[in-house]
Amino acid sequence: MTYSSKWSTSENGEFGIYSFPAEEGTAFTPVKTAADFNLSAAAYADGKFCGYRVTTYGSTVYGVNYYLFDTDGWTRDIQQTLKASYDNYPISLAYDSKTKTIYGQFMSEAGATRLCTVDLLSGQPTQVASTGDRMYFTLSFDKEGTLYGIADDGNLYTINTATGTATSIGATGIIPSNSQSATIDLNTGKMYWAAINNKLQSALYEVNLDNGKASLVSDYDETVVLLGLYTVPPAAALQAPAAVNKLSVNYTSPERLDANITFTAPDKTFEGDKLEGSLEVSIYVDHQKLTLENATVVAGAEFSTPYTFTEGTHKVEAFVSNAEGDGVKSKIEIYAGVDSPAAVGNLQFTLEDNHATVSWEAPVNGANGGHFDAELLKYILVRYPGNDTINAEYTATVFTEDLPDVLGNYYYTVTAVAEKVGVATESNRIRFGSAFKGEFKETFDHASALDIFTIIDANEDGKTWAWINNAAGSDQLDKNADDWIITPPIELGTDYLYKLSFKTKGYGEFYTESFSTAFGSENTVEGMLNALGDYTVSGDTYLEKSSVIEVQEAGTYYFGFHHTSQGMYLLYIDDIVIEPFIPTTAPDSVTDFTAIPDPTGALKAVLTFKAPTKAINGDELTTLSKIEILKEGNVILTENEVEKGKEYSFTVDGVQGMNHYNVIVYDEQGRGRDAEKSVFIGTDIPQHVQNLIASWDDENDQAALLTWDAPAETGANGGFINPEELTYNYGTYLFGSIIDMATGIKETSYLMTTAGLTKQTYTQGYICAVSAGGKGAYTPFGIMLGTPLAFPFAESFAQGNVSTETWSVATVGGDDTWGMYQNGGSLDAQDEDNGYAMLVNKKAEADDSRLESPIINIAGQDKLTLEFYLHTENAELTVETTVNGTIYEAVSEALRSDGSNEWTKVSLPLDQLAGNKRIQLGFRGKTEKAGARIAIDNITLTSGSTGIADNTADNSSIYSEGRNIILTGLKGVQVTVYSLDGKTITNASLHTDYEVIPMQHTGCYLVHTEKGVTKVLVK
Repeated sequence: MTYSSKWSTSENGEFGIYSFPAEEGTAFTPVKTAADFNLSAAAYADGKFCGYRVTTYGSTVYGVNYYLFDTDGWTRDIQQTLKASYDNYPISLAYDSKTKTIYGQFMSEAGATRLCTVDLLSGQPTQVASTGDRMYFTLSFDKEGTLYGIADDGNLYTINTATGTATSIGATGIIPSNSQSATIDLNTGKMYWAAINNKLQSALYEVNLDNGKASLVSDYDETVVLLGLYTVPPAAALQAPAAVNKLSVNYTSPERLDANITFTAPDKTFEGDKLEGSLEVSIYVDHQKLTLENATVVAGAEFSTPYTFTEGTHKVEAFVSNAEGDGVKSKIEIYAGVDSPAAVGNLQFTLEDNHATVSWEAPVNGANGGHFDAELLKYILVRYPGNDTINAEYTATVFTEDLPDVLGNYYYTVTAVAEKVGVATESNRIRFGSAFKGEFKETFDHASALDIFTIIDANEDGKTWAWINNAAGSDQLDKNADDWIITPPIELGTDYLYKLSFKTKGYGEFYTESFSTAFGSENTVEGMLNALGDYTVSGDTYLEKSSVIEVQEAGTYYFGFHHTSQGMYLLYIDDIVIEPFIPTTAPDSVTDFTAIPDPTGALKAVLTFKAPTKAINGDELTTLSKIEILKEGNVILTENEVEKGKEYSFTVDGVQGMNHYNVIVYDEQGRGRDAEKSVFIGTDIPQHVQNLIASWDDENDQAALLTWDAPAETGANGGFINPEELTYNYGTYLFGSIIDMATGIKETSYLMTTAGLTKQTYTQGYICAVSAGGKGAYTPFGIMLGTPLAFPFAESFAQGNVSTETWSVATVGGDDTWGMYQNGGSLDAQDEDNGYAMLVNKKAEADDSRLESPIINIAGQDKLTLEFYLHTENAELTVETTVNGTIYEAVSEALRSDGSNEWTKVSLPLDQLAGNKRIQLGFRGKTEKAGARIAIDNITLTSGSTGIADNTADNSSIYSEGRNIILTGLKGVQVTVYSLDGKTITNASLHTDYEVIPMQHTGCYLVHTEKGVTKVLVK
């Protein structure tokens, strides 16, 4: 099985061999699962299972691997890497039991398909014939050696294995999709097909070999892809020989490789009848047939042949044959040559006080069932934690020692050694020792290192810290982390400041991991009261981090690492060290420390501070010996004449950008406590540009004029900026990052143009300021661009969709936004078209969201009227408009419906917008609590004083009947019918008082006359 819809992902599914009965309601039982079974094509071949895994990207083949498995234990015996080529890309495979040959249809670099034989041991295909453009998604042999194939056209064919010529039998009734599998049961002659069709539906079928018709055997309760389908073949024909007896390998001496393979030939047939006469002998070693000088034996007689093995494990198979066929196979596995000792037995570790006793039993057999010299037995003893080899040549089977008083989860491994080294056996574990004294180190070189740590899965999601790649790792993969790993107890005093150092990394540059460190007097989440540091890390290279620890009371402490990433992947912590750092009798840090960059942008800074008068523990200092100033960890200045409490000022060099300085004061005891400052030197990076506005261009519907104000005169890091030297970049978001499309803009405006917009499109971009110090942060903007919709405008949200493009939503506050809805619950569409727009508060938090219409062309319209229907519940709506595409201004008061469950009609004159070329409407909804909602429907924007009317006059009417629009009482009136997106459907002068306008499509239309506009729904 290479795919199941029940797997969470196809990359991490339980690929493997599965068994299932050919009957209704079948279910799959795993036999062996492993990633090696993620194959592209496969076939069973007389006790072996072979297949290919092809790796592709697009139309390129990147890798081809061939695998051979032994079905006795499903071990992978062979893996071969073939040339990455379509010539080695199989579509389907099948085994011919009559000729003992694997066939397959393969692709080719030339494009056509071809029939090939396959070498069992190497996987190398050899072309037999071309099969043209037809693909066989299954291949199967019957016991007579006839090859059948189900092709991509859904037909069953027989295929000539010499010429590749195909003969159609008939249609299966199913169109298959990609490589799959079928087999012919050699016991019954029935063909079974594990099919998956072109709709990706899978099931088991029986295929009639006479007409090709497929009959359902069983549906599955999942969608699966099965390759290498086979039924268990008969062990032998009834009158073929039974299995050979007493198959063995006898060496001339136990350590040698030359041997005799012997057995006794059967005297019975497989059915149990008497067997007589000469029989043909076949012997295989590791799937390769031996060439025998004498390849015959008389029934019931002994047979022996010499053979020299290579050192190692081998599979030996033997059977005899007569005219009825091959007999039953006998199989043994042997080890040739000198073996390593097996694992020791009954390994036990006991402890009385600190006295450890380790005992075990000597191995008798080789690790692989082979020979070793027991007189050479010695043992390697290793104690954990620490991976300490205690004795590498120990000869007894009992060992004792006294354990050190160091906290650990102790255990031993014992490895037997003779001519070769055996496998290590691990004892039981016993926790022993008190807290670590003043220092602690852990390199995580072995999984047992975690035994003395406390691991807390605080969010109880089942994913937490573990030993991964010789480090402590927290694997969360797209989960939210809340996981602690806490050290064992460590006794710390007040006579030192201590240093915690460690290494950390993430997994790749795509993921940024977040974590913090803390310490406390208990190994619990609540006990981690003293915060040390907050960190982020990404990439695959370890970075060193450290913190200085000062405890106020001597006692036992624990140090914790808290993984807090949200939706990331994998955090590593390694090489944790806690050690004494600075005696508390040493000088305290300097005070009143400032770092002032040069105000002209020169690469200098002035550091000012006062020398300490007291030690870290508060005692009065006697004398000071020197002051060191370090930059990025390197000493750049030393002052040897130092007075307690004196103020010092030094001008130091820096580099463009952020500079990190340390000041350390020394006395006769050595270094004191650090004082650190970071300062930006040189020309700073600009802050955000201010007041960025995008406005529609007067001439080009696909362009916007961007205007902004220069950023603040102080840089992002508080440093120097020369406003006269600033330039600006315009960027857009592409391929996961912002790409600058225009650079070196000197003015505070830029005409952004797009091209090829086929519909209105919300266009986003970014502006940033650039100084000699670098590029500042981007400021985003967004604006709808494209050809405005023709006037008049209407939208009824029919069927919960929009008929005009493009609408957008702006979230001003809260999480909930506008959406399109169909009838349901307590609210139906006002105009009976099963659709409206609505904002629903789902979280009991205040929401503020604006539904923005497409751009509408209002050029030449002197009077405008907006009408729509409103429904509110514990909410209010304000109508807004924009005439530049960015700045929305209110054109109504806060609106609410009348409190019933009905719709309230709203009519707003918008005469103040006359003279503008285009506008967007904004419907800004505000809700205060859960369940509050605002709905709008049946929006129209028209010109003229009457707006949209149900009737244009008392003696006239406009309505629909079937697929027709009926107009009465309007003789001599000019009529124009529009679709909701502004397209003109028809334009006519009415000659009678009863006119019929036929419509090709159902939908909502606007009928415009000199008396007003009427909306008509054609059903």
